[in-house]
Amino acid sequence: KTVLQDDLWWCTFCTAIALLIPGVVVVPFGRHRVSNFLSNRFDRDLLRSQRDGAFIAELLGSVPVQVGQTWWLHHGRREQCYDALDPRRNWEPTLVISVEKETFAVQPLSEDMSSRRSC
Repeated sequence: KTVLQDDLWWCTFCTAIALLIPGVVVVPFGRHRVSNFLSNRFDRDLLRSQRDGAFIAELLGSVPVQVGQTWWLHHGRREQCYDALDPRRNWEPTLVISVEKETFAVQPLSEDMSSRRSC
């Protein structure tokens, strides 16, 4: 045997184990239980949430704002008439009407949307 054959065997073995682990975990516990466990584990980490928020703020800060652009404003009402993945569930589209050096102003896209507090 050569060193290359030993390395190839070891890489194949490690790859097989890595591919088997998810199946070995999911089969006895179920896909939904494993998914919920992992999502709850990540959602409870306050430090991770703060880092994620800082990352998103940095992304938003790098986007130039222009008059006439649509800007989504968070209202946080969790309106149940919209699907969970629909942005209108927690966000309201607005229109950028003025841009200053450090700030900008928005207004609702239409009166229907601004007065519509519930679905």
